[in-house]
Amino acid sequence: MRPSFGVNNAIESSMRFYANANRYPWTPTHDHWPVVKAPTGITFVGYENPSGVTTGNRVENFLSSDRAPWYNHVNITAHEQGGHFIPWEIPGNWVDDLRRTFRGRR
Repeated sequence: MRPSFGVNNAIESSMRFYANANRYPWTPTHDHWPVVKAPTGITFVGYENPSGVTTGNRVENFLSSDRAPWYNHVNITAHEQGGHFIPWEIPGNWVDDLRRTFRGRR
């Protein structure tokens, strides 16, 4: 257990959040498509690929999923490297992804 969670008992509220998110999945309150209208950039990293999915086919796997139509995706990228802390692990790639996502939206 991480000391930051153990010292202040924050782990309990964190575990409760994840348990409830699985019990009561979010559903939209409207019937508009895409559900998320804001321009969306998605960055996938190799260490967080679903089982059986490679980084090379991660974007294709997402685009063929039932969740892809929910988003107004303007940039979807997959990187071999990186994990939960992308800005620290692959900062150059992360900045490139941000620039591609927001290019032309000023």
